[in-house]
Amino acid sequence: MFGAAGAEIWPCAFWASEPTEPACGPMAGDPSNVLMAQNLRDRETPLSGARQVR
Repeated sequence: MFGAAGAEIWPCAFWASEPTEPACGPMAGDPSNVLMAQNLRDRETPLSGARQVR
């Protein structure tokens, strides 16, 4: 839809910023059969986060 403009990593992806909401984790009563999609090279979905949640 946006061509090359949508394929670029914009500088704002690397700006340091505080989260707008606190992080949340699994709660008692949540289903245990959940698919977690994590990645080795994406800093937004680090593999270490999946291992900690597991």
